[in-house]
Amino acid sequence: EVENLADYGLKNPRATVKVTFKDDSVYEYNLGDVSAGDGSGCYMSGKGSNNVYVVSIDDAIFNSVEDFVD
Repeated sequence: EVENLADYGLKNPRATVKVTFKDDSVYEYNLGDVSAGDGSGCYMSGKGSNNVYVVSIDDAIFNSVEDFVD
C-alpha cells in the first residue's frame, strides 16, 4: 500500500480498464505511469485501492477508442 497514488501516475490515471467477469461482477483498474526500470511495465491499482502493482501491457491500450472499432 502506498501513501500517494500521484507518485505512480494513478491519481489521474492514463486509462481505466473495466473488466466484467462471467459471474457479472465488475472490477475497475487504473493504469498510471510507466514503471521504473526497463520501461516495459506500467503502474496499476484497483479503483479505490492504494495497493500498486507493476503490470506488463501493450501500449496500444492507450490508443483512442476509434483504433479498436472497424
